[in-house]
Amino acid sequence: MEVVDYNNVDNKLNIGYGDYAIAILCFALLTMNLIGSIYDIFLQKREVKGNKFILAFSIKRNWEKLIAPDSNNPRYERLKVFHGVRSTTFCRTTPS
Repeated sequence: MEVVDYNNVDNKLNIGYGDYAIAILCFALLTMNLIGSIYDIFLQKREVKGNKFILAFSIKRNWEKLIAPDSNNPRYERLKVFHGVRSTTFCRTTPS
């Protein structure tokens, strides 16, 4: 464990390999979100189905699925408990 003396002006910021890995991961995720969202916008203009992998990163499409009302699909009936968790989490994080 290293003791850091904050009174010493000569201390430099130590950036390790883990910091670079997290930065690259965040950049890749943001890039994929941007590509997916732009791809979704262009597909809507053409009214065609696109690549599901790229559309999985579309912010617009994911937001629409997140706020969509309950479906009559029986597969969604098993996941009703998560709607309560989702709304509770949303209510707790929104005011702060």
